Amino acid sequence: MRVTIEPEPPGSNPSPIQILPGEQVGVRFVGIPGRTYRIESSAALTEPWTLVGTVIATRTGIIQYVESLPDGNARFYRARE
Repeated sequence: MRVTIEPEPPGSNPSPIQILPGEQVGVRFVGIPGRTYRIESSAALTEPWTLVGTVIATRTGIIQYVESLPDGNARFYRARE
């Protein structure tokens, strides 16, 4: 399977997963404002999850995490309180 992420048209809601300049990927979740979330990733949904960072949700509840693009492999992300 191949997934292509197209640029968002002006005025639309951005995708929860974005390819960013500098070979980075950004993932976005919605949580409870001011709460701290653990960002975890895994190469497959059936494999163990690894803590990759912690983020505090903004006053609007947005949780944004950015990291380098994975090396050609799929990566799954989740946010846990």
